[in-house]
Amino acid sequence: MITIKQLKSIPIFADFKQNELKEILLNSFTKTLSEKENVFNIDQKRDNFFVILSGRIAIARQFGSTNQIIEIANPGEFIAEHSLFDPKSKHGHSAQVYSKEAVLLIMPGKLFRKMPENIKYKLLLNLLPIISDNFAHASNRIMTIFQIGQIISAHDLNSDELSREILKILLTGISAQKALVALRETDADKIKIISINVDNFNNEGVKKIINLNDDYLMENIISQGHKINLSTSEYLSNKKCQVDYIDRSVLGFPLTINQKRIGAILLIDKKNADEFSANNEVLLDIIAKMVALRFYQARQMEIKQAEEELKREYIAI
Repeated sequence: MITIKQLKSIPIFADFKQNELKEILLNSFTKTLSEKENVFNIDQKRDNFFVILSGRIAIARQFGSTNQIIEIANPGEFIAEHSLFDPKSKHGHSAQVYSKEAVLLIMPGKLFRKMPENIKYKLLLNLLPIISDNFAHASNRIMTIFQIGQIISAHDLNSDELSREILKILLTGISAQKALVALRETDADKIKIISINVDNFNNEGVKKIINLNDDYLMENIISQGHKINLSTSEYLSNKKCQVDYIDRSVLGFPLTINQKRIGAILLIDKKNADEFSANNEVLLDIIAKMVALRFYQARQMEIKQAEEELKREYIAI
C-alpha cells in the first residue's frame, strides 16, 4: 500500500495537500504485476489511469505481424491519461511490464469523475505540461524515423554515404557524442567502421577496418547478436569492453537480415547523463531494424561492382 508521503514524491502529486492526497488514495488502488504481464491491450476500453510506482512499462504498437515497443514508462511517470479525458475511447497501443515486476497506482476513470472538482482540476492541470513535453519527445522520435526513412529510400547512396547520413540524423535525435555503423566485409572476420563525432559533424567521418575477433564489444553485438547498453560505471569497470573509440558509455544493436547479422549500429558517450535511457534503446532498436536491409542491399551492390571491375581488369590483361 502506498503512503501519502510516497504519493507526494510523485511529480504530478507534489503540490497536493494532505487531504487531497487522501482523496486520491481513496479513489485508487495499487497492483503488482510480473514481468511480461499485460497492463492493457490494444482496442481495450480506456478504463484506468496508471502511475508507475516501481518497475518499467513498455508501450507497444502493432506493425503488421510485429509488436514493436515504441516507448518505455519509468517510475514516477504515468500512462493511459486519456481515461481521464475521454473514457469512451479505446487504447491504440498495448502495455506490458518490462522489468522483473512493476507496481502501479491505478485510478479508475469512473472514480476520478466523482472526485471533488478542485482535485480533478489540479490533477489535469499538472498533467498538461508533462503531456506537452511527451508530445515534443514523440515528435522528435517521429522526425528522426521519418528522416532516416527518406535516406534509406535513396538508392544511389553507397554504404559509406548511407552510414554518414544516417548517423548525422541519429545524433540530432539522441544526445550522444559519437555514433557509428560497423559492417562485415567480404572477409567475415573483418568489419568496416564509419563513425561521426558531433564536434566534427559535417566532415566525412572516420573510416577504418578492424578484426571482429579483436573487439569484444563488436564481437558481442555482431557475432553473438546481443544488445549492449553500458552505463559509465559499467563500461569503466569492465576492462575487456574498453576500446579506443568509447570514453564512457555505449548503446548498440546488431543489424540483422533473415537472422544473418551483417553489422551493428552504436551510440557512444551519452551527453549530460551517465547512461542511455530505455527510450534511447527503443528508438535505436527501431532504427536498426529500419536500416539493416538497406545496408545489406548497398553492400551487395558494392560486392557485385567490385566483381565486375575485377572481371574487366582480368579480360583487359
